[in-house]
Amino acid sequence: MMSTSFRTRMMTIVEELHAQGVARYTTAPPLYRLAWRLGLEIPPPLYQPFKTLAVNFGIYFGVTWGVFMGCFIWLSKGPSIASFIALVLGSILAGLWFGVFMGAYYRRKAKKLRLPPLDGSTNLIRTTP
Repeated sequence: MMSTSFRTRMMTIVEELHAQGVARYTTAPPLYRLAWRLGLEIPPPLYQPFKTLAVNFGIYFGVTWGVFMGCFIWLSKGPSIASFIALVLGSILAGLWFGVFMGAYYRRKAKKLRLPPLDGSTNLIRTTP
């Protein structure tokens, strides 16, 4: 179960970055907010490495894309081996593209904001000089 202090820290980060002009949904997308409510202690995307972001966003998007496209393809053409292969390949490519794009976006944004690395000893809240 997620500690109250972790959730408080995450919401403080969201508000501090919002004060710097970063949109709240960039700092904490709905999927992350849901994870926090479910008790998962995952850092905001701006504090995650590229590889983690690419994998997480890629899997989420690829699976979601596959489910929706599967419904549309199979409703229009009917289930077949060829449509299944196209669906799987399309989902993998869409997930890879989206994951890499989102990973690059968040890492570029974090670098621009000069955010400190996230570890257990680092206070996430920066004081402005």
